[in-house]
Amino acid sequence: MTTKINTKDLTDNLKTRGYSNNSLDLARDLTSAYSSRYPDDTHGKVIDNILISVGLDKLVKGIKGKSILDIGCGCSRLDSPDFVDTYHDYMGNLINPWLPRLSRILSLAGANVTGIDKGFSDGTDNYDHITADLTLGNLGDLVANNKFDLVVAKAFFDSPSLLKDVRAKITFPYTFVRAILKDIYSVIKKDGIFLSNYRDMLDLASNYGLDSNFFDKDGLDYLLDSIGFVKSDGLDRLDIFRTGGKTK
Repeated sequence: MTTKINTKDLTDNLKTRGYSNNSLDLARDLTSAYSSRYPDDTHGKVIDNILISVGLDKLVKGIKGKSILDIGCGCSRLDSPDFVDTYHDYMGNLINPWLPRLSRILSLAGANVTGIDKGFSDGTDNYDHITADLTLGNLGDLVANNKFDLVVAKAFFDSPSLLKDVRAKITFPYTFVRAILKDIYSVIKKDGIFLSNYRDMLDLASNYGLDSNFFDKDGLDYLLDSIGFVKSDGLDRLDIFRTGGKTK
């Protein structure tokens, strides 16, 4: 059994964005490699994450050998704690919509990937998986400073599990957003890149437990700037934040 991924649609999508033949070849290679390694994963999000991976490869001029941290990477075990939003296929079988697809694909592309998630790995994943609850403020204890070329938090700030934990444990979500962004900045190398969703960060900081007038777009922009992040162009609905040439 192989994953039914329409490679033509994938490459056509990249062509319309002006990607080179090298990028198209990478997309085909990743599709084939993922289908072989994870043949049971037929979810449409496979293509979404291949597109992001190819975009990252172009952004950093070659992702092979890069050190990448994927925060909120997903999990491959359905018995993970606080597992939410489980789904069933047409046969009634339980399926997992939160598989660590991006971490898996980036690893297949030759990157050195570390993924952190509250959920567990089932042991079949091809990247280093760390199980941790980041609402405890322990990112700096889990990975070394100045280690990663790229940090990705694709769906971390709006994950149902995180929102549940923030509501239960943290009186002022702004303090969590500030703390995690500082920790992310500390683990990125000089001239590194952080990718996440600006809107999700803003929603988390302003709409859960706080008066929305207390923290707005200007407040988030000031926070990012004070930490050292410089916002630049986006990538596949993700926002790019550069470290601004950190000196340490």
